This record gives sequence, structure tokens and C-alpha cells, in this order.
Amino acid sequence: MKILPSLFRAATLSLALGATIASAAVPWLTTSGNQIRDPNGNRVILRGISLIDLSAQQVNYGGINSLIDRITNKNDTQGSSPGWYPKVLRLPCVPPGYGMPSSWQPGSDTYYNNILRPTVDYCKSKDVYCIIDLHYIENISINPTYVNQFWTYMAQHFANDTNVIFELFNEPINNSGTDDQKWATVRSYMQTWYNTVRTYAPNNLILVGTPVWSQVLTPILNNPISGNRVAYVVHTYPAHWASQYNRNQITSVANSIPLFMTEWGFTQTSDSLLNGSISTYGQPLMNTLDQYGISWTCWVANTEWAPPMFYSNWSLRVGPNEMGGFVKDTLYAKRNDNQPGGSGGGGGGTTPANGTFKLTNRNSGKVLDVSGNGTANGTQVLQWTYGGGNNQKWTLQDRGSSQFSIMGVASGKALDVNNYSSANGTKIQIWTYSGGNNQKWTFAATSSGYYRVTPVHATGSCLEISGNSTADGAVAQLWSYLGSNSQQWSLSAP
Repeated sequence: MKILPSLFRAATLSLALGATIASAAVPWLTTSGNQIRDPNGNRVILRGISLIDLSAQQVNYGGINSLIDRITNKNDTQGSSPGWYPKVLRLPCVPPGYGMPSSWQPGSDTYYNNILRPTVDYCKSKDVYCIIDLHYIENISINPTYVNQFWTYMAQHFANDTNVIFELFNEPINNSGTDDQKWATVRSYMQTWYNTVRTYAPNNLILVGTPVWSQVLTPILNNPISGNRVAYVVHTYPAHWASQYNRNQITSVANSIPLFMTEWGFTQTSDSLLNGSISTYGQPLMNTLDQYGISWTCWVANTEWAPPMFYSNWSLRVGPNEMGGFVKDTLYAKRNDNQPGGSGGGGGGTTPANGTFKLTNRNSGKVLDVSGNGTANGTQVLQWTYGGGNNQKWTLQDRGSSQFSIMGVASGKALDVNNYSSANGTKIQIWTYSGGNNQKWTFAATSSGYYRVTPVHATGSCLEISGNSTADGAVAQLWSYLGSNSQQWSLSAP
């Protein structure tokens, strides 16, 4: 039976075992303070799109992969941008009893084998994160046994997938009592399911739904989930955004804890919940999400489920009162911003391989050089015009977890941050390799083949050339990463 589109739009009644190889483009994500971060400590803001129920997409709307191809097509010129650039796709899994073609069933691998595992792997092939969303729109107590069984299974089967995020329960209704009481009820179940996931999956980011169709946020500040790698879900449609109270909740809570807006959207409609425009809702919302570093997926990539991004012939809805073109253009404009592997711009490239290279500074075009061809511990590292000497050649060796030693070919000694310091201006030198984190470095792609090079002991800093200099002899030093060209390096054969 075909579900009525309005039934599973979010916020409907309110004023919703296989290990895989880790990809550098979709590394594990963690949280710190109010931020989602990548393994190098860079702030990450994921931006993307929600699908409808996966089985409904597969059976009724032309297949899951065909839709993913459509909304990751970098050569689609509809709207005002040349292509699609989502970094995350949300994968709703509607439970049994709501008229979907299929659902996950306890004791069966059919849904996993035929629907969910192929979709997750296809997302990874596109360098895209995916959110496995248990898409209930009910009071939190509707079926706790099924929810716990669902997450026990999913945690075991996706614990090794770096691109998988778990959304525990789409929209807890729970709209009775004070806000503190609503959250206390929801929190007790969410804590149980969080614990279930963490029993099997220690590294996946977990998204925790909130009361009143994922809109009550303030009580979380004094009573958060006990655990790590957690962000909290908020859903905001035009009628919600019109409320100053709702807007204030978002901004005040986002100052302290990570939020993830897994549903927002608009269209021109008689439905006051969803009726909106780019100028009154879409752009102000995007400005706020960017300002506070809130990740998001819009709702929804479909022709019928509301609010739709596409017309019935799958052409993109564009114009001042439609979200399709606006979402596509926003994703394009933000395609290099706060991506995993970069900070502010770039990101998502591949980690280098072991080998011998010259390291060329993006600003000066000069290479990393050991002063005077020295081999003594403490010899200064600087930049110089490339002449082919072994003091300008460096061997990268992966010491585990994509953390590299950078060994001078002439000296056999390691690129080293003096005295394990993390202070701006600290000397970069060579020293006998001892395995310290001040001698291990990570490489995060920025753009055009360049990398930020970061010592493991000081993840907010990087290898840079002092004073943005282009002169021979300008020294290498440690400095907070700002994204400047003097802080970016290419690797090439010497």
C-alpha cells in the first residue's frame, strides 16, 4: 500500500555484520564542546538531504541508487549551480505497521542485505555520510523492545562503518507536562538505547531526538545524555521558525552542545506548517545554522512526500517559494566549508601513502629544507628553493591511524616540534625519532592537492612558514591553523 505523503513528513501534527574500509573522505566523527569534529580536530558541519523511507523509495520511486545518483550528480545544472554536493544523506527506516513495502524485522537479515547494507555502501562509494534514522513519529514508549532490538542489530552490523551515523528515534511526540518532564521521559529511553549502541559500536556519532516532534531543547543543557559522540536533534519548519521562542532555543542551546537539524524544508502550500520562502525562512535559517555550526539534512528528496524538492517528472523545484533549487545551490556554495579533513575550506581528500617526497609550500613555491644540510639534533627546518639535495627530501612512514613520521633523507632524523610545545611560534627542527606525538603528523587535504600538516600532540596547530614569507631561509614553525597558503603543503616526487 502506498503511504499518504503527509503521514511521514516530519512534525506532522505540531505547530519526525560487515566491516568496511575507512575512507579519508568520511572519517570517524566526534564531538567536543558544541562542535562536531574530525580526527584532526577540525570543526565539521555536515550538510545534506533526507530521503523518504528506504523501502518506499526502492519500490515506488525508481530505486534508491538512482535517487542517490541524482542528488550527487556534479553535472546537474538545474537551479543556479552546476551540480550537487551533499556530504550527508539521511536514510529513514520506517518500522513495521505503517504501510511501507518492507521494514527491518527482528531475527531476519533480509532488510539489511537487500536495503540497508547496499545503501550504506553506495553512500560510502560517493564519499558521503549516511544517517540510519529509525523513523518513528510517536510517543517514545510506543515499542521500546523493538527499538532496542533494532539498535542492537544495527550497532553490531555498522560498528566499523566510518560513514554511518545513528539517529535513535526520529520524532518523540511526548508533548504533555513541563519541558523538563517531557525531556526526562524521552531522555530515560534515549539513554538506554545509547547504551545499547555503545555496547557494540564505540565510534559512531549518535543523534538523540528531543520532545514535541524534536523541538524542545533547553532542558538538555542541565540533563544531557551520559556519553560521548552525541549530538541532539532539532526539526524546524516555517511555522516553528516564526516563533521567537523556538529560534532562541536553537541559538542558546547551540552555544553549548552540538545540534543536528535532521529536518527542515518549505514549499508554497496552504499548509501553514510548511508554507515558506527563501527570503522569510530558507536563507535566515541557513544563516543561523552556519553561524552556530549546526549540521543539517533537509526534508525531503521526493515528488510527493512533503515538502517535495522535485516535481512529478523529477525536475527540480526552483523559485523563491521552493526548496529544491535553494538546497542544491546552498550545498554547492558550501561544498568546501567545514568538510572533514579541512578547516573552513577544502577537505575530504585522500591521506598520502608511505614514500619519499619533497614538501612544497603553497604560498612560496619553495620546499621544506634542513638548514645547512645539517644532521645534528635541533637543526632548524626552513624553506629554500628546490635544488635536489637530500636535505630537501622527506620519507613519510605511517605509524598507525594515518599518523606519519616525516624523516629527513639526509639526516635520518624526524621532523620534530621543539620540546613538545604547542605554543605559536615553536621551532620546527630535526631530532632522533623516539615515537613522540610531537614527531607524528597528520595530513588533511585542503584543495588542489595541498594539505594541512598537523602534529598529533597539537591538533589545532600546523606546520607553517613564518610571516607568510616567500624568501629563502624563512623558518618553519608551529602556528594555529588559519587556512592561509603558508600553512599548506603539496607532496610530490623529488
